Amino acid sequence: MAEPERPGGARMVAALLYAMRDLARQSGGSRDLAPYVDMVEGLLGDQVCPRCILRLFRHTRYDDYAAQPPSCPGDLMDGLRRAAAAADVQAPAAASQGGQPSGQQKCEGAGAGGGAGGGSTEAAASSSKADGAAAAAWPATCSLCLGVMQMLPRAAPGDTAPLAIPTPADPPLGAPTAASLSPHPSAAVVLSGASTLRADGLARVLSECGVPFVSFDVDVCLCASALLRERMVTEHMGAKWKALGHKGPPQAVPIKQVVQRLLGPALALQLGAGKKLQDGSVDITLTLTMECDRDREELRPLVKELVEFQHRRKQGVPNPHVVHQQSRKKQKRAAAEAVIAAAAAQAEAAAAVAAGTAEEVAAAAAAAAVAAAAAAAEDAAAVQLEATATLASMSTAELCALVGQKPAGVLRRVCPWPPTSGAMAAPAAAARVVAGITRANAFLAGRYMKVVRGMPQSRWFDLDTGERIGCVSLGERILEVLAPMYNGSDYKFITGGREDADVRMLGDGRPFVFEVTAPQLPDPSAEQLRAAEAALARSEHGARAVSLTTCTRAACDKIKEAEESKEKTYSALCWAERPLSAEAVGKLLEVRQLDVAQDTPLRVLHRRAPKVRTRWVTVEAVEPVPSRPCYFNLRLRTQAGTYVKEFCHGDLGRTTPNLGTLLGCRTEILQLDVLEVHMPDWP
Repeated sequence: MAEPERPGGARMVAALLYAMRDLARQSGGSRDLAPYVDMVEGLLGDQVCPRCILRLFRHTRYDDYAAQPPSCPGDLMDGLRRAAAAADVQAPAAASQGGQPSGQQKCEGAGAGGGAGGGSTEAAASSSKADGAAAAAWPATCSLCLGVMQMLPRAAPGDTAPLAIPTPADPPLGAPTAASLSPHPSAAVVLSGASTLRADGLARVLSECGVPFVSFDVDVCLCASALLRERMVTEHMGAKWKALGHKGPPQAVPIKQVVQRLLGPALALQLGAGKKLQDGSVDITLTLTMECDRDREELRPLVKELVEFQHRRKQGVPNPHVVHQQSRKKQKRAAAEAVIAAAAAQAEAAAAVAAGTAEEVAAAAAAAAVAAAAAAAEDAAAVQLEATATLASMSTAELCALVGQKPAGVLRRVCPWPPTSGAMAAPAAAARVVAGITRANAFLAGRYMKVVRGMPQSRWFDLDTGERIGCVSLGERILEVLAPMYNGSDYKFITGGREDADVRMLGDGRPFVFEVTAPQLPDPSAEQLRAAEAALARSEHGARAVSLTTCTRAACDKIKEAEESKEKTYSALCWAERPLSAEAVGKLLEVRQLDVAQDTPLRVLHRRAPKVRTRWVTVEAVEPVPSRPCYFNLRLRTQAGTYVKEFCHGDLGRTTPNLGTLLGCRTEILQLDVLEVHMPDWP
């Protein structure tokens, strides 16, 4: 009599049975489970682990992924066949009672796998058991997930409760010896020295990362090989799913989702203190990145096919693997042309025989064939060299994108499943999993001043040559002081508007937000921020920052919302062709929210669309310059988006009314300063 299975093996069998019954019900066709059992057997033969089979069968009871499988694939198949046979017997009985089998009834047959079956099932079990005895043990590395699913912890034998905290003695399923958690260059904190993805070790890394957080997420970045294998097995099983009545292959449960559901609750339980797992915007993300040394070798056929496709397109050669649909008229014309060409060839051969030059014609044809073969070999060698160069130059992200972009037909032809030859035939070692912590983007709000002229707000480049124009920008000067406090991977300087390089920003300063991508250091303290302000104040380059304070992403939205509603105060040094009289000064002081129509200024017309914009202008003060009767300082308050320089000189009539039309003479602007950007509640 066969040895009973362990309870953990029965739970895995029950999970597979549940998934098969669910798929059979959704197919709308036969409820026979035998085809699904055969699919499981085929996948096991392809070295796919049970957890990946559950994913392919779209099983979403995530606790079942923690179940221990039987001792070997043969035992799993024995238990699954007995459970499927028992379920088929229970189904008619449930139908006669006027209802569908419940979820509990679906799994009862799996529990029977631990004991003896009855009648014919006993014979089937003994036969399959003989085959299972000769079967190998579980593969060290799954051919689909490359060992990542095998690295997840498992529940203790007989435990049917949801996975919580794994015990230290829990061994990995077919633990891949090459799998490790190694340092990653961009990770803030790295987990190392373990061979399984354990909740206790990962929780310790999260708690010791030095970043205060409440919410967290678990992310998985698959390597290109894993993505390719996922697509290959999906395309391979597509025809089988359709034969069973499905419209297409069910969408497999993503590896990320399984890892998140297994590790996430256990991590939250370990961390305690109100820490919660959630999707979307979170404080920190635990990122598990797969790395495989054989990515490029396994994707070589796809890259070669891409290069061949590019060569055919350049040469105008049709794709031999695509059958082009032609109209009936074109098909008849092509057939007639083929007949005419064959007749012409026969006539030419007959004429050569009659003329006694048949041997010369044959020699010429042989020489042409040799030349064509040599050209084809040369083209093949060139394609191979270019494919090697292209493969070496592609980044990991580009390789992953290539896998997702390839049509299904190309994938089935170039990379058939199961892989029986080439680099993908048998993965010798599992992919490495690199664990790191990535903080959510950090935000710092404040106001900046620019006390010198000639400094652009951001970097300038010549659009034609790409060369840099001007000096170091204000954003770069502020970045020099603030960036070391975060040690992020990228930075953005988001401002509430901008001033020209020759315009100073005075007063309380212009609002800005400093966004840091993937910061590796905690948010700076108030003392550190005051020290940064003092360092900028002592500098000679003229960039200043004040009122620095940490904020959230909502601050960016607030700045954008204020772009059209905020007001600004300017001080402009102007010139008029005749001295200002008291009457002229009084006329200017009467200007209150004067509507000004401004066409796109000539100085920015090369990069902005021509459009007439209406803005209002208020004159707050007019101060003539002593001993310079034609010069005066003009204090203006304007609506956001007003071109103040153009209001002062008229822009050749493109801004009306303007200062010149108000005074009745020609006017020019010599200097401009921004005195205030009116956002009283910032930061």
